[in-house]
Amino acid sequence: MPDVRYCPSCGSQVSVSERFCGNCGARMDQPASVAPTLPLAGQAAPPTQVLPSTQPPGQPSAFNVPPGSTALPPRRGLPIWVIILLAIGALAVVGCIATVGALTLLGQRVSSVFATTEAGLTTTSRPSGQGGG
Repeated sequence: MPDVRYCPSCGSQVSVSERFCGNCGARMDQPASVAPTLPLAGQAAPPTQVLPSTQPPGQPSAFNVPPGSTALPPRRGLPIWVIILLAIGALAVVGCIATVGALTLLGQRVSSVFATTEAGLTTTSRPSGQGGG
């Protein structure tokens, strides 16, 4: 039988190597006592009540966390894939705006070129009556 001690808070058996009681979570700072202290002769033993464990068997206790393993803090912010999708979407919007702006400016220049060439064609007409016909 492995060396055990008893929890000062609830009285349940705790292994000597454990620092917390698996039943109530009390800290096991006191030096390990291999057996419960017996009352002196003539004194009544105080009643000890062992509470049943509410944890299903086979499940690790929340208090038996190894000292080297610490839980990671919760992540804050958006996942990286969301940030990448937002960046691609923003670039697409900027690209669309730039394309519309470029086509608008290019369209104004093209229409002004056509307007000047049409104006030039209408003002310079061939002399009438002279033709080979």
